[in-house]
Amino acid sequence: MSISITWEAVISLLAIFTALAGVWWKLHIRIICGERELQNYKLEVAEKYASVSHLQDVEERLVKSIDGLTFRIDKLINVMTANSTKK
Repeated sequence: MSISITWEAVISLLAIFTALAGVWWKLHIRIICGERELQNYKLEVAEKYASVSHLQDVEERLVKSIDGLTFRIDKLINVMTANSTKK
C-alpha cells in the first residue's frame, strides 16, 4: 500500500491553506479594528462626560445655593408680613 502524492493534491492543500489563512487574516484585522474603535470610544467618553465626583461637587454647590435662596425668601416674607402688620 503506497500513497502517492500528486501535484493536484499538493495544489488542493495549498489552496485550502491559503483560503484558511485569508479568512484568519480578515478576522484578525476586524478584531484589531474593533479593539481600536473600543479604545477610541473609551477615550471619548472619558474626555466628554462628567465624572461622578465632579457631579457630586456640582450638586453640593447647587444645594448650598438653593438653601441660601430659601433663607433669603423666608427673610423677605418675614419682612413683608412685618410691614403689613404695622399698617
